[in-house]
Amino acid sequence: MAVLITGATGFIGSHVTRHLANEGEKVIAFDIVSSMRLIEDVKHKIEFVQGNLLDLPLILNTIKKHDVTKVIHLAYSPIDVTTSNPYLGMETDIIGMNNIFEAARILDLKPGGLDELDRRQWPASFYGGEHALVNEDSPTKPGTIYGADKVLNEFVSKFYCDRYGLDIICLRPAHIYGPGKRLVGKQSTPA
Repeated sequence: MAVLITGATGFIGSHVTRHLANEGEKVIAFDIVSSMRLIEDVKHKIEFVQGNLLDLPLILNTIKKHDVTKVIHLAYSPIDVTTSNPYLGMETDIIGMNNIFEAARILDLKPGGLDELDRRQWPASFYGGEHALVNEDSPTKPGTIYGADKVLNEFVSKFYCDRYGLDIICLRPAHIYGPGKRLVGKQSTPA
């Protein structure tokens, strides 16, 4: 049994890939980008598949071939791509995400091992001041195509959960940073 991580060579994906590989999990790293810069230290512990989220047959074959039981989908089009080329961003973020949902549905990946979600409320100034609380019932106000893509994915994921019994957790981090993160317009030092 293995876990498939899409976007495994990216910033968040590399951290998740490293953590799971170091915990002894069988990790299948799936990414369109073949650079191992951020996961160089664990590349000997993982299986890498270079592929595009738009290639549903490749996703299906990868899951079957490696006996994948869980998928952590972290691939996306960066905000600068969705801003400069909304079609490309939407294709990756929406169709690519849906291909992951479809693969889980077609191959009947069943829930298992996921703990109950942490239902704490998180403060967010965007929703009414620094002490405003945000939970799953809060209104969504994406300010970018990328944000709108992610909100749509949340609604589609609910359909797949309700209709097909998939066990999907959606996270919407506000901003990510840390070692290895490339800054727009600046060079960052590799981790």
